[in-house]
Amino acid sequence: MNKKDGEFMKFDGKYDKVIQEIAEEEGITVQDVRIYMEEAIEKAYSANNPSFMKMFGYKKPTIEEFIEIVTMNLQKSRS
Repeated sequence: MNKKDGEFMKFDGKYDKVIQEIAEEEGITVQDVRIYMEEAIEKAYSANNPSFMKMFGYKKPTIEEFIEIVTMNLQKSRS
């Protein structure tokens, strides 16, 4: 469970498999993947990139929100 802006959002491990697959492909730990993703999100958020900010509702996303939005956008672009 993640706490974001005073609200709890529950993903029930929905994205654990995605993170695990990335870790296996890269030969690193799940914790390392989460750290790298957090750093990438922080850099993108800190840069105030208008596209990034709009995509995530002008708030810093959690890793799970990031994966969910990126996955949805990839599916839309392939349709």
